[in-house]
Amino acid sequence: MPGSIRARHAPVEPPRPRGYSCPHALLSGALLPQRPSLGRSAATGLLGGFLLGGLGLLAVGLSNSFAAPSCDGLTGPECQLLTDATREVGRTQLLAGGALTALAASLFVLFRPRPPAPPEGPEQS
Repeated sequence: MPGSIRARHAPVEPPRPRGYSCPHALLSGALLPQRPSLGRSAATGLLGGFLLGGLGLLAVGLSNSFAAPSCDGLTGPECQLLTDATREVGRTQLLAGGALTALAASLFVLFRPRPPAPPEGPEQS
């Protein structure tokens, strides 16, 4: 019918995506920037804290292991006890600091952002 409403209007098309002015083929994840991830940001902050804490424990452990404490006003056995205790605590701090630093480094390698995969297609010579 030439006078009907259906003949006057064009066929209905599906809505186009908003915010993009490129064809659907270019909307792959390799061409769009990565979205920021709250989990990755939190993990990065936690790993930074592990790394700084581990390096701090390493520094304090080194000073406690190799620097002699002041024995002013102490008797011989008291000074020996203080020296031995400080050296043992320094060893424990060295071990814990090294473990935290190693943990932070290994988890950073695990959580680091990966480069996007190269697009698949015919190879060009």
